[in-house]
Amino acid sequence: SPAYAACKARIRDHLAGLEPSVRESIACIYGHDVDPTLPFFFRKPARKIILLRNPADRLVSHYNYDRYAFESGRRDSATLGAFFARDGEAFPSFEEYCDIVPRNYMLRLVMERYLGEAIGARGVDEPHLRKGKLALGDFYFVGLTERYERDALYLYRELGIRRFFGRQNVSS
Repeated sequence: SPAYAACKARIRDHLAGLEPSVRESIACIYGHDVDPTLPFFFRKPARKIILLRNPADRLVSHYNYDRYAFESGRRDSATLGAFFARDGEAFPSFEEYCDIVPRNYMLRLVMERYLGEAIGARGVDEPHLRKGKLALGDFYFVGLTERYERDALYLYRELGIRRFFGRQNVSS
């Protein structure tokens, strides 16, 4: 989306403008969609980490987020921009929403963000599943959001991180 691209560009510009010593002092960059090109800004090797989410929980959360964004007049969600751009439309029921949004979100995320391969409307097939599984092998850590507290504590201990934020999800 244009908003995602603009955010990535701002982060790259910020990193490029930092003194090398300041840039090298950064221990962790995290977020929903971390730009996979960011490791090129650092001399030390990057460790990729991903937290996958139960597909049903993710769908409910995404529905709640999109419904809130729609009802509050925001149009920055990719789903809203693609499907609900016209003013005056009613937001769909959960059942209708499930028929509209693409399936296999977590696999699509891995394929598109980390492998640069868009699945698009054609759907997921066996080669996509194989590539997705192989891609997960490149990650230092693969966790689950449903086990966030346990997975995060383990990961933070492994990385030597002593300060962190607890789980926060508006759909919980």
